[in-house]
Amino acid sequence: MNHAMEAAREASDDLDELARASTRSWRRCCNPSCSAS
Repeated sequence: MNHAMEAAREASDDLDELARASTRSWRRCCNPSCSAS
């Protein structure tokens, strides 16, 4: 049980990291100066 919770927590951290990375790249691509170039 404890091991499963630990694994779930790590997976959640990975998802959070992915979400942050995709949000950063999405913002960069939607930036007018980025689109202009």
